[in-house]
Amino acid sequence: MSDLTMIVTPLRSGLIAKGHTTLDVLVQEQGPPAPLGLKVERPPLKLAIVLNRSGSMEGQPLAEAKRAAGAILERLTPLDRLALEPSIVQAVNKAGCKVQSIVPR
Repeated sequence: MSDLTMIVTPLRSGLIAKGHTTLDVLVQEQGPPAPLGLKVERPPLKLAIVLNRSGSMEGQPLAEAKRAAGAILERLTPLDRLALEPSIVQAVNKAGCKVQSIVPR
């Protein structure tokens, strides 16, 4: 049995009572902390991050997507490989991180 916790947070406080409606939610999964002194090594990752910047992603949804991308970047190791779209490279550089090398396809 796992100690996985799922946290579901609505992105707005209410719904329209009549008719069909959609509620956007933020879903977070949180696992148990690793035992003290346990070093878990994972294989290198190969990731690509692309952000949807359409009108539906304006405001809070886009801010959350950028925050999530930043959280991924903070956890990468030198062995991981990551592909970024150009607008993400600009956001990463503005956030104070520098892209060390960009290898063309």
